[in-house]
Amino acid sequence: MARIERFEDIEAWAKARELTRESYRVTNEGLFARDSGLRDPIRRVSVSIEVQPQRYVAMDTGYLLEQQFEKVYALAQSTGNLIGGFIAYLTTSAAKGGKFT
Repeated sequence: MARIERFEDIEAWAKARELTRESYRVTNEGLFARDSGLRDPIRRVSVSIEVQPQRYVAMDTGYLLEQQFEKVYALAQSTGNLIGGFIAYLTTSAAKGGKFT
């Protein structure tokens, strides 16, 4: 793992930023843009994998095309995996009394 000197160096943070950017893009289109009851919660939790249930609602109501859903779903999955891996790394390093590099 590369040395982390700033939070921007954390790969999971960069992926979460990409997920947020994509979430805002797709919720800014068509009917989705006018449904603040669904749009706003998705935007608020877009940096979290908790957003998945709302994405299914968005696809089921026709706000997201299947292709858009798949792209955002994959981003959320990848982000969750990176965050989980980073947590595991930090936990293991802390347990060994090591320094974070």
